[in-house]
Amino acid sequence: ATVYGTATVEALVAAVEATGKKATFEGAEVRLHVEGMMCNGCRTKVEKVLSVVDGVEKASVDLEAERATVYGTATLESLVAAVAATGKKAQLESVGSWVQPKVSSGDEAPPSTIPSKASPRRLDMEAPSVHLLRRASDGVEETALIAIEGMTCDTCRGLVESALSGLVGVFSVTVSTMEKKGQVNYDKTLLNPSLCIDAIKAIGYGAKLIGSDEKFVSSTNESYKVEAAMWRRQFIGSCAFSVPIFVLAMVAPHTPIRQAIAAELVPGLSVRVVLIWLLVTPVQFGFGLQFYRRAYRSILHGSANMDVLVALGTSAAYGYSVFSTCLSIATHGRMGQDQACFETASMLITFILLGKCLEAQAKRKTSEAVSKLVKLQPPSALRSIVKYKDSHQNEWDEIDTCRVQVSELHRDDILKVLPGSQVPADGLVVRGASTVDESMITGEPLPVAKTVGDQVVGGTMNVNGALWLSVTAVGSETVLAKIMRVVGDAQLRRPHIQAFADKVSGYFVPTVISLAVLTWAVWAVVVAEDGMSLEMLSMPGYHDARTLAFMFGCAVLVIACPCAMGLATPTAVMVGSGVGADNGILFKGGDILEKASLINTFVFDKTGTLTSCQLEVCDVNVWGSTATAEELLSLVASAESLSEHPIGRAIYHHAKAAGLRLVQPASFQACAGQGLSCRVADASLVIGNREWLLRHGFTLNKAQEGSVAPLEARGHTVVLVAMEGELTGMVALSDKTKPEAAAAIAQLQMWGMDVWMVSGDNSRTASHVAEQLKIKNVFAEAKPTDKSEKIQELQRKGRVVAMVGDGINDAPALAQADVGIAIGGGTDVAIETADVVLLKTSLAGVIITTHLARAVMHRIRLNFVWAFGYNLVGIPLAAGVFYPVWHVHLPPMFAGAAMALSSLSVVCSSLLLRLYRPPALREEAGHHSPNRFLEQPVPCRVGLLNSMPTIDRV
Repeated sequence: ATVYGTATVEALVAAVEATGKKATFEGAEVRLHVEGMMCNGCRTKVEKVLSVVDGVEKASVDLEAERATVYGTATLESLVAAVAATGKKAQLESVGSWVQPKVSSGDEAPPSTIPSKASPRRLDMEAPSVHLLRRASDGVEETALIAIEGMTCDTCRGLVESALSGLVGVFSVTVSTMEKKGQVNYDKTLLNPSLCIDAIKAIGYGAKLIGSDEKFVSSTNESYKVEAAMWRRQFIGSCAFSVPIFVLAMVAPHTPIRQAIAAELVPGLSVRVVLIWLLVTPVQFGFGLQFYRRAYRSILHGSANMDVLVALGTSAAYGYSVFSTCLSIATHGRMGQDQACFETASMLITFILLGKCLEAQAKRKTSEAVSKLVKLQPPSALRSIVKYKDSHQNEWDEIDTCRVQVSELHRDDILKVLPGSQVPADGLVVRGASTVDESMITGEPLPVAKTVGDQVVGGTMNVNGALWLSVTAVGSETVLAKIMRVVGDAQLRRPHIQAFADKVSGYFVPTVISLAVLTWAVWAVVVAEDGMSLEMLSMPGYHDARTLAFMFGCAVLVIACPCAMGLATPTAVMVGSGVGADNGILFKGGDILEKASLINTFVFDKTGTLTSCQLEVCDVNVWGSTATAEELLSLVASAESLSEHPIGRAIYHHAKAAGLRLVQPASFQACAGQGLSCRVADASLVIGNREWLLRHGFTLNKAQEGSVAPLEARGHTVVLVAMEGELTGMVALSDKTKPEAAAAIAQLQMWGMDVWMVSGDNSRTASHVAEQLKIKNVFAEAKPTDKSEKIQELQRKGRVVAMVGDGINDAPALAQADVGIAIGGGTDVAIETADVVLLKTSLAGVIITTHLARAVMHRIRLNFVWAFGYNLVGIPLAAGVFYPVWHVHLPPMFAGAAMALSSLSVVCSSLLLRLYRPPALREEAGHHSPNRFLEQPVPCRVGLLNSMPTIDRV
């Protein structure tokens, strides 16, 4: 039982016992208002004392909200006393308190739920709508997408994830720095999504819920454009001060004006130092203020990011310069004169701003794949105003047309698409005929003929005839919206390799700060003990040995860059996902790319995957029945009218094209991959493969086997038919392997892959197809569960298995495989279950999937090598390790430039994936020679899905 309010536990237990039941207190969430916390240390102290109170399961403290949240069975008095022991004052916040007694010794109580961290309240109806991506089977789990602004590195991502994970009712949280969004899976009975926004804003970031009608996938690219413009303005403004500073500090002392600027205003303070000081201050505390703010926010929440290093480095240079200048004034120039290094602080900030500007522009390039998709959507549509001739709305005349925004369209609207214009929405052709250029959807260069009854996808181009469409999907339900969502959400599933970078980043900044202090201390001792000659000490251009020691320490602070490690994976995943979309492949996450790169075994379904699925009825035989072949075919086609299997659809369409009379079946029952049973025109039918007929007590006699076996040996699929308790006949269908299938299989085998073919068809038919494609491993007569069990068997042997299929009966195997790959012409269930969706039916996509995944993972490893290698080389160089031997040193201003450019270099490295070209298919014919059905490299255009009915749920 779950109770909301401020009633005591004793009162609730007594109330339950009055009904004859027994209740025990299971736990509570208590929210306390804590006064007197001043810093992060206070927060940690309060959190620790609450955590050790008897009965406390978990305690968390929000410093800014001055709130402690405690879970468990501890009493209120013990919690208040624990807080008081730290010198703080606590009082109960009645909103949000809840208790949960456990009812026993009676009828079993329904499953209890954990109340929300906030007090129960009605949802604000004016709040932004939540984009529901997934709902659990029990109806309580939903998903919210949140746009997040202000994240600059992996540490920011960790802060946001921690803040959201601490909310009661949150099941899982994933945040993408590159996509600037987060995904929260939560219990809708416990959590109001607006609390997620409050939690993010409480730690200093901007946030808003993403509504289902918002094209957020297009806003990422625009956001980077705005960000780049902002950094550009900051850089130009900083340059306006830094260039004169550089001239005064580095150039002017070597020009005729050196005496004028060296004149002292007061003893120990020259005109040059005053001018530089005045120019540096706006840069340090104006253009550099953003680094201070983010550094403060990071430290406040118990972490440290790149901004902390920048703030420390520039503050150290500025503070040291102010101290030296003041010391020079106080001693009338005897101490501290010419030791100021103001220009180091300003040049550091300027170089970092330049790096941020270039980095934002490069990041914008990584998201261009999604922005291309957005451009496919025309802004307006030509809606027809029609007058229906009958009540069934089957016949209509167009009265007029009006131009409307695409956002104003509704289902069943009639749209007129003129030649040369883009199709504004997904729809069904209800009038007219034309050819449609679907190259931006399927990647196929040839236009496709469209007539009444055909589906068209929004974003394609109508070529030469007028079409009238009935709108079938609008807004977030269109193909473009779904594809953009899948490509964008790929960032929310990180590869496991990223966990290593996350772990290193957690220790990176404290380690760098320690190294900087150590560097300064070692060099200070060296120069104090005269460990180096005066010539070497003066070589870098500093007038004081202590300044040299300080500069080495400062350089270590600013050269280290954790951001490069944080960007190594997400930038490559973003570009790789976009390249996949360009080539007609959708990866549903970065983790899928990682798994796909490790595949060493491929399992292919036969029908519709290796074969073209253009099944044709080639023979109909009747055994011992008065029915004719035409009548038998009519009965079978009527039964198959409710089937979704390719074989059933082929029989149905063949009979319909032949003009046979079809009726609606009754008592329809189907078994995926085997057959069906039903009643048609009062006749009981059992239709399917051998095993299905055997389960119903039917076996082939010798004569029947003699007519079936030759057909199966030629690769035909035979459908057996039993009617009214007797084996009545069979329908044979022929199919051809896809033109590129042999080349694709040969390519995989050439790469050392194990290739299997699984099929629900009989062993003779399956063996015939396998022999054509030179597949040695065949598993025939397999039920859907048999397919998944075969994959489990291969996995137990240590194989990384990819399943390639297209039908409902492939869904269990697709889910079981390490990587499930659904062919674009497949069913909704297969596509939803799969990890990778091939948007075209060509098996060349399988080759590209493996090849591209390996290319992306190779690029990620190169990025990590660069990111770690940069720090491993840069930090010793900045620390002056090589200076005593080779006299090589790195001034702090150039160390800052190197730090800024390190992140840029990682982003640019990932952008090289845009040069990816698919491998050419080769087939094995003695030698690996080019196949005449060679799959040409796909040009850089957006490839999406190639048929509307297969993508209701991507």
